[in-house]
Amino acid sequence: MARIGIIGTGWGARVQVPEFREAGLEVVAIAGHNAERTRRAAEQLDLEPFDDWHTLIESDVDLVTIVTPPSEHLQMATAVLDAGKHVLCEKPTALNVDEATQLVAAAQRHPDQLALFDHELRFLPSFRAARERMGDLGGIRYAEVRYASPSRGDRTRAWNWWSDANHGGGIWGAVGSHFVDTLRFLGMEIEAVQAMLQIIIAERPFENGTRRVTSDDFASVNLRIAGGAVAAITLSTVASGPDEPSTITIHGEEGAMRLVGEELLTAMRGEPFTVATSADRSDRKGNSAGGAFGSGTYHLGRAHRRGSRSRRSYCPCDCRHVRRRPRATARARRGTGVERERRIVGHCLEGALASRRLARGRLAPDPARRQTLAVTPAAGRAPGQPPRRTALRP
Repeated sequence: MARIGIIGTGWGARVQVPEFREAGLEVVAIAGHNAERTRRAAEQLDLEPFDDWHTLIESDVDLVTIVTPPSEHLQMATAVLDAGKHVLCEKPTALNVDEATQLVAAAQRHPDQLALFDHELRFLPSFRAARERMGDLGGIRYAEVRYASPSRGDRTRAWNWWSDANHGGGIWGAVGSHFVDTLRFLGMEIEAVQAMLQIIIAERPFENGTRRVTSDDFASVNLRIAGGAVAAITLSTVASGPDEPSTITIHGEEGAMRLVGEELLTAMRGEPFTVATSADRSDRKGNSAGGAFGSGTYHLGRAHRRGSRSRRSYCPCDCRHVRRRPRATARARRGTGVERERRIVGHCLEGALASRRLARGRLAPDPARRQTLAVTPAAGRAPGQPPRRTALRP
């Protein structure tokens, strides 16, 4: 079994360690910036502490999960890959497109290593069920995403890296990246974006005074989807009301679908929503009204566990896509298999179709694509209908 080391004493220690262990993974080491906090977390979680993340990478771990501010992702992920280790990196990808492009290049240099970004929501059973049911909706009309949290609504909450755009802070990167990935996971390719990012609380307490906030705490984003559909995303981390359940609602010609936490609700046209997939365990660490991120982490861990037990090397997502370059099967000789199995950043990427567009210069590189999902070409598929795949059941 792969030995896992974690860089980061926040979410990594609080959520990834217990959820990965429950999923059957072996988490053995942790590193952080604060030596005292790192040793305290290591003692509580029975981990080997490292004061320097470089030393953790040089240890006998097989996979390193990076749970740090985005400003550190490029340096850390590149070092992990260059050390011959697999990497699971938190989102958002990096500070800008240039850094994201460098991450892609680093993964391309190490095609036999796993290079995955942590969009854990797509591993939830409800999200996988939604993907399977997208065809029931007919053509997609529009999608709505709403996230309203008071978590940073208190003006006395202290300034930290989350308030700093130079470190990659802000709600659009922290939360918007999840929902953009979800829309694309459900088969909705984004063609154009119109956005307003706002700083509502402009300064926060810092040491003996205050410090200016430079990252967004509110986002209103409109998207144009391939095939004629549209989407609207509204995100706030400074809500004045309660912590409301986040919702992703998709309206089609024949009905609608709504994702709330770990539940999938469906409704045929004109009928009320009914539960199609119920929650697994809402009390997991990391879960909140904003999303079942803790449960997603557990299911991601289970997927890794399934892949590590398999004789062949599969991606850790639900697609059952082989990470190794395929043999020249009959399908490949027909000109589809090689396209489907092409690996761009160390494992199967979202989409042979996307790779062909990139090769032809019709699609700019998008860091959000670096997530495991095998897709088939769009030919013969209605707009809004998700790509076909073979499911790997829990």
